[in-house]
Amino acid sequence: MNNSVLKVVILSVGIAIMNLIFVASLNAQDRKFKFGLATGPSINWLNTKTEGLESSKTTVSFNYGLFADFRLEGNDNYFISSGIMIQSYNYNLNYLGAILNSSGVLAASNVKNELGLNYLEIPIGIKMRSDEIGYSHIAGWFGFGTGFRINSSQSKVESWSEAGSEKSVETSINDARSLSQGAKFSLKIGGEWERKITGETFFVLGCTFENGLTNILKGDSYAVNTNGKTDLTQTTAALSKTGEGYKALPRSIVIHLGVYF
Repeated sequence: MNNSVLKVVILSVGIAIMNLIFVASLNAQDRKFKFGLATGPSINWLNTKTEGLESSKTTVSFNYGLFADFRLEGNDNYFISSGIMIQSYNYNLNYLGAILNSSGVLAASNVKNELGLNYLEIPIGIKMRSDEIGYSHIAGWFGFGTGFRINSSQSKVESWSEAGSEKSVETSINDARSLSQGAKFSLKIGGEWERKITGETFFVLGCTFENGLTNILKGDSYAVNTNGKTDLTQTTAALSKTGEGYKALPRSIVIHLGVYF
């Protein structure tokens, strides 16, 4: 997806959601609609599926956005829930590489890459809310999320052995489109605690587990030999890659705090 198309998608989604907020707010007395603002941290990690590719660390990032709940006709405690979120992820990737050393000889290398991704995500699901307990409600949420990459970066260090010593080179790039997919799809399940502040205004504390269903990486890897190193017999001086494609599924635990109106 190129930048111009992505901007049109983002603008269209934003206009559509704001229109829904405006129209629904006209009928606020019927409580068919409520919306809120939320922010909070997420704990993120990757489940890698490619030989020679590892991601051993969990990282913390922050998300924010707008939520909107539409009450289903005939039941005050069931809602269609959606919104628009800005999500940030930081992942560490370790994978095998190949490089021409200072003598022009092909050498196996190791790459450590810090990958930063930002997505505009549109979640949609069913929210099932309890009756009022004191001044509170407890709700469960189940649905899906579709995210579109809006920004990316990477900072990588490639190291190799040469003449009995360790060499390395560091590269920072404000673009990781060659390594990351333009869209992602995830399954979401979670819960919320809603505490009435006044009238129909609620403080909300929620936690959601996001299970990525689609690969967020792209590109091919180097072939791996029986020693778990880059197979240089299948690598040419042009540093051609003959291994399988990079594949990793994202996982996140998201905590959000917000106010619903």
